[in-house]
Amino acid sequence: MNIKMYFRMIQKGWWIIVLTVLATLNVILIIDMFSSPIYEATTRMIVLPNAESFAGKDFVSSLSSLDNSSIVTTYADVFDSEFNQQAFINTLNLTEDEIAEYSQSTVVLPDSNVLEIYVTGPNAEITAKWANGVARTGIDYMRNLYQVYEVNILDAAVVPTEPISPKPARDLSLGGVLGLLVGVILAILRDQLRIPLEAYRQRRLVDSQSGAFNREHFETLLAEQTEKSAGEGGVFSLVMIKLEGLTEFYDTLPQQVLNRLLTDVVGVLKAGLRGNDSVGRWDESTFSLLLPDTPVKAAETIKGRLLKALTPPMALASLDEKIALRPAVGVAEFTKGADSDEIALKALKAMSERI
Repeated sequence: MNIKMYFRMIQKGWWIIVLTVLATLNVILIIDMFSSPIYEATTRMIVLPNAESFAGKDFVSSLSSLDNSSIVTTYADVFDSEFNQQAFINTLNLTEDEIAEYSQSTVVLPDSNVLEIYVTGPNAEITAKWANGVARTGIDYMRNLYQVYEVNILDAAVVPTEPISPKPARDLSLGGVLGLLVGVILAILRDQLRIPLEAYRQRRLVDSQSGAFNREHFETLLAEQTEKSAGEGGVFSLVMIKLEGLTEFYDTLPQQVLNRLLTDVVGVLKAGLRGNDSVGRWDESTFSLLLPDTPVKAAETIKGRLLKALTPPMALASLDEKIALRPAVGVAEFTKGADSDEIALKALKAMSERI
């Protein structure tokens, strides 16, 4: 499919896109309204050689050794360890359930000796205390255990004033984009599913051999037109066309040749009609024409035109032969009080009189 076709699908399904966007925004708004705010506090630290342990070239070489990421990573692992966290968390007097609402992670900034401790949770003050507390606890622990390097706090965590989530403005913006994408996908899928369903529905209404409406559907159209004309005081005509020449060869012609002949006949009939006229296949060799808003006089004119078109022998595909169809045509006009069956019988009677 080309871009223009997709664009037409989106245009036809605009209401699906609008509803999807609105639904997405409403869901996100409700979630944000009932979500507890989550805050994040950050403590930033730097790892440096202990100046008291090095002098001169040794101090320079110790700086170079910090390029080995495993040293700084070891400090990060210590800060995140259960031992280090519990050493400070116990001072906060939190229950196990309350502790479970918080999370901590220590990150080594790329190409640097800087560490950042992130603590997230529902209480802004506790997140700041937690980040600073585990930083100090870890620094004290490593100072006694590993004196070659030292860790200093660059930026202590401060109490955050705004939560990192929910953020209605951000969430609604992302929700609008997500709803738009989902809506576009649904609109395209709906149109693509509708096309095969519509094709299937049309196949149920159409005669597979000729391409004209089958009798069941044509009778439905005839009944609807009869009811409409009776209610509005309108007129219409019904034309029946019997192809006597086809009857003689119906059972002997190859199926492919027969189907092509029937299709050609329907093409001739449609060429002589208007856009709102309907062509149906009444039986094996009889076709029916429904002509809305057409009085019998105009229908007789159409009848003459169709007789002229169907009288010359028609070619049989792949047989290099021709067949004389010998059409017999009957016309009936809607009269007040008549039902669709009566009109059909009248047209069939007029047709049989021409055979």
